[in-house]
Amino acid sequence: MVAIYGANSEVHDHITRNPGSFQATMNGISLLNDTGARFTIQLIPMKENYHQFQDMVHQAKSMSQELRIGASWLYLSAKGSYQKNLQICAQRLSPNEVITLEMPDLSFEERLHHRRPPPPLLYQAPAPECGECLHAPPHDRQQS
Repeated sequence: MVAIYGANSEVHDHITRNPGSFQATMNGISLLNDTGARFTIQLIPMKENYHQFQDMVHQAKSMSQELRIGASWLYLSAKGSYQKNLQICAQRLSPNEVITLEMPDLSFEERLHHRRPPPPLLYQAPAPECGECLHAPPHDRQQS
């Protein structure tokens, strides 16, 4: 799973507080696609990127067949830091914004139809013929 916090480096890098993280993420996604790896892009909606959320969705769909909207309520700090939790709460979307983001756009059957098939198995043992199942004989019977 690859998380995206913005549709461009300005927003993504600002949210992650890590200059260059957007470009590093895009490079990683490109490498995953080049190798044919299957992966999910997770979009993390919050106040600072909500204005470009539709651009994030469009961008994610162009890079991966699997898309997930991350926790739009944003978890509070496990350490219980008051200052950190104030920052997190300030980034939470309103209930109406969350509902708008999480409305389904495809039916379940359509989503299944659009998924990539699973990779082929490297080896699959043949199914046993009827009566060839391996099992131990009951203890009270003698083998003949």
